[in-house]
Amino acid sequence: MDTLSARRITTAITLSIAVACASSLVIAAVYPSMHPFAASGLAKRFTLPVSLVAFGIALLLPPTRGRTIRYRFPGWWTMLVAVGLTSSFLSATLLTDDQGLFASAKAAGLYAGFLLAAAAGLTAGYWTDDLKARLTWVLIIGGLVSAVLARDMPPFVAIAAPAGFGALYLAARNPERRARLTFLGIVILGLTGWRIVNAPASHPPSIALITSLLVCGGFLLLLVLPRSLRLFAAFGAAIYATWWMLSDGTYRILFGAYRFEDVTIAQRGYETNRVLAVLDDSPLALLFGMGPGASVDLSMSPDRVTLLSSGRTLGAVDDVHLLTSYVLLKFGLFGLLWLGILLWQVVKLCVEQVRDPDPWRVTLLLFVLSGTVAAIPAATYFFSNPLPALCLGILVATRATNPEGRGHTATSRVESVQTGVRSYSSGMNPHQ
Repeated sequence: MDTLSARRITTAITLSIAVACASSLVIAAVYPSMHPFAASGLAKRFTLPVSLVAFGIALLLPPTRGRTIRYRFPGWWTMLVAVGLTSSFLSATLLTDDQGLFASAKAAGLYAGFLLAAAAGLTAGYWTDDLKARLTWVLIIGGLVSAVLARDMPPFVAIAAPAGFGALYLAARNPERRARLTFLGIVILGLTGWRIVNAPASHPPSIALITSLLVCGGFLLLLVLPRSLRLFAAFGAAIYATWWMLSDGTYRILFGAYRFEDVTIAQRGYETNRVLAVLDDSPLALLFGMGPGASVDLSMSPDRVTLLSSGRTLGAVDDVHLLTSYVLLKFGLFGLLWLGILLWQVVKLCVEQVRDPDPWRVTLLLFVLSGTVAAIPAATYFFSNPLPALCLGILVATRATNPEGRGHTATSRVESVQTGVRSYSSGMNPHQ
């Protein structure tokens, strides 16, 4: 069994989280009064390139000695490549791109990073019990550091919630390490809760943090219910959430409404309004977006003071908040189609684990869910945070020949272009 790729990926994520921890500590010590958004942007200038380089090295080095391997990538991965290239080409040739070549290339790096992290997970190969344990402990320790610092560690956003809940779930399923994991889970979630309750009025807790806690906790709550009730409870929760959004009227921000008392909601609605206005000028832009470097004018936005304090240029803001608006601006309706396909993949993985949970896969899925819901109100997190893409890639690859997700027998399949078709099976241990 080939474990070299999995070991490299584990090393890459360890290095990336260590650099993120160090960066957060340095920024907190040197710039204690810096605005959280500005501090996050400053940290990502250093940590995101390190993460991309680490994953790039782990991915591009030969997975086995003396053999060239060709991997099969899922449709959502190849679709993002196609949509991104098409949008970039059209923005550079037919559509107006005021950001310039350098800014567009910089913005395209976010999507390249997402693809790189996902590819690293998809091609990681066989995961031994030891490698699973190493990856899990790295993620939990990263969440602990984030909770102790009472701040995110860019680019690893909303890492504390899945780390805390993952530790508690593993404690329930692993008697040998129950005391240690329970202690870590309680500490992480306790510190995170304290951070929310004691957040100053000037810097309220982020929506991303709160939603990640609710979703991770809610998903684990499903797993403690009787098996026959889990799917019914999940559908019931989804129906209630939909009803609440419809009755509250918040859903209108998806269509550009921005007359709300809450300035954060109004800001997101106004941004969507500006995105729709930009795309309305061209059917081609509506279909394929304005390209990775596209921006909108937010000079009259409800929360422009916050944008200015974080160092933004109001006349050309390239990272609107809502994930759907962000994808629509950059990649158009085809981008929204890609997002829908990707989210459907996440839903299928959730159903798989609700039906027949496996501790390691549930833990990885918590990081996918946390990163995804954290990105709904703050879109760039979806592409800059490597964990959702990496963990999603691992989960998809390790169920490649077991589409029903049952029996915990997962396989990662690779094909050798030198010797024909050769596959390597990676078995999952149901008792880990």
